[in-house]
Amino acid sequence: MRSALFVLAAEVLLSCSTFGAQRFLWFEHVNGTATLLPDGRVLLAGWQSPRGPKSAEWYDPKNNAFARAADMPTPRTFDPVSTLLKDGRVLLVGGFSPKNERLETIDAYDPKQDTWKVIGKIPEQTIVSDAVALTDSTVLITTWVGGKDGILIFSPEDGSVKSVGHPKMACNGTALATPLRTGKVLITHLAYGDGDPNAFLYDPAQAKTSTLPRMAKNRDGHQAILLPDGRVLVTGGDEGAPTAEIYDPDKNAFTPASPMVAPRTMHRAVALSDGRVLIVGGITPIDEEALKEVEKQKKGSGLPMSKPLAAEVEVYDPKTDKFSALKKPPSNPQFWQGSRTGVYHQLAGGEILFMSFRGPIYFDPKTESWRLP
Repeated sequence: MRSALFVLAAEVLLSCSTFGAQRFLWFEHVNGTATLLPDGRVLLAGWQSPRGPKSAEWYDPKNNAFARAADMPTPRTFDPVSTLLKDGRVLLVGGFSPKNERLETIDAYDPKQDTWKVIGKIPEQTIVSDAVALTDSTVLITTWVGGKDGILIFSPEDGSVKSVGHPKMACNGTALATPLRTGKVLITHLAYGDGDPNAFLYDPAQAKTSTLPRMAKNRDGHQAILLPDGRVLVTGGDEGAPTAEIYDPDKNAFTPASPMVAPRTMHRAVALSDGRVLIVGGITPIDEEALKEVEKQKKGSGLPMSKPLAAEVEVYDPKTDKFSALKKPPSNPQFWQGSRTGVYHQLAGGEILFMSFRGPIYFDPKTESWRLP
């Protein structure tokens, strides 16, 4: 299923390129990262660009202006991941080279000096899923690799990498890492078999990973968002759409949530200041029966097109355990479903900044309205 979605994503990209240029945008970027820094700017890096795969740039929300940043030491595309370190640098890891080679180097960007530096390496042939900075200044990296190498701990200080996965870990797709209020980290992913664990808990204090009770669905291309009360909302995914469930650290268990308005995978989600969760974009999961029919008729690698989303935007209210549709954004911004550039940033004033496929767009939770800069 994962490879099929990559092909579909490429088809979507080609169709997007035929749209007319938007007035609020002077660049196009896909398959990269967007990282909000303490000074309010956003670093865009690791993407397909007319200027080349080493290029990086800034977006300044205050002035609605873009500026070129120093070139990266490693050309990256196809979904690398980034995280903000405690010292203000941006760590960039994973992805592929322009020649479709898996990348091993770990790069760090210093916004004060506008410089990049290679600060470490991950094991060979590793595909990175997610990366989060921990309170002790190390970085937890989830991968597509099973067993002990399913989770890695990287130290930016000395460049060391430790394997802290679990023997029963059998990842096959996006393994998301969600830091909990307890300091532990929830890992949710797609397992190989129905009997394999698809959720784990990593405890930094003990440097130990333990299995959790299974989620009701295997999930890939999903989202896992921390709620104000410390629980985690897990939404959608290839095999989970349109279902959602909630992990409760106190009960150490997953329970079903209300169904989503739209079945979706490869979407984006953000916790709003009022406690709700905003969910945008993605695609409707490819129908399994349609895939079987394609294979039956031996139509080569052609894929059935994904159905339009039942709702481009929806919101979850944990107080009522209900999903409801919201007004969609103007001008078809194209939240690029397979890309880290589709991530959100919550600004000081409460607005949510999305770096969409076509550029910046803002959502105001108070008025539930969208605006273009």
